Amino acid sequence: MSPGSPPVRVDLASSGGGSEQPPGPLPAGSQAEHMIDTAAVNLLRWSVTGEEGLPGYDLSAVADIVTALEAVGALEPARDAVGRLVALAGRLGLDVPPALLAAAAPGRLPAAWSGVLENRNRRDGPRGAAPAAAVLPELDGTRFVLAGLRSEAARAELHMMVWGWTHAQVWLADAAAAPWGWSARDDQGRWHIVTENSASYDDDGGHLKLNLFPPLHPQATSLEVTVAGRSGRATVTVPLDWQEPR
Repeated sequence: MSPGSPPVRVDLASSGGGSEQPPGPLPAGSQAEHMIDTAAVNLLRWSVTGEEGLPGYDLSAVADIVTALEAVGALEPARDAVGRLVALAGRLGLDVPPALLAAAAPGRLPAAWSGVLENRNRRDGPRGAAPAAAVLPELDGTRFVLAGLRSEAARAELHMMVWGWTHAQVWLADAAAAPWGWSARDDQGRWHIVTENSASYDDDGGHLKLNLFPPLHPQATSLEVTVAGRSGRATVTVPLDWQEPR
């Protein structure tokens, strides 16, 4: 975490750490549902992190995708996801393309999305570093190891080591190809959007820096981190033992 800090050893053969009974992979949704939900999460992320706000956010590309899925009879598994996207856009005061309104009525927002919206303007995060370490259950041939956190008033930064995945930047038009989706919730019930800050890779593995918005609750003592892949999802919980950053 900082120069001179003692090493943190992680058992790579372990199925998880920080949680007594880490849950195994759960069934994932359809590719179409994943694509629409990814677009919604991108919108939610922009509502929290966008420096210029949301007035210019354009959902026309998503509307074109939904129109194409409807035309080939492949939208039904994703119709609820379209409803969630419509509800989120309405909550944020955006203009919703007619194609999206025709495809689904506004649905119910997941608790995680509502929680992020309720706390997106918070600036009350603790200041410190937590040398946490935990192994997430393997997903799709990839292994992630949580390697510590830093927290500031407006956000937190999560360090993650990764093996078995060739990194590639994924844009909205390729949302269905996005291999991983992240979410986090602290023990005070505050949900967090997780976005990639930076990444470095070599033949032996990689190092991800992930940003968490809104910030961690000032009284949080543990953090639950979930990664979702094509075959399911895995969750691990780590304690937050804050130390003064160096």
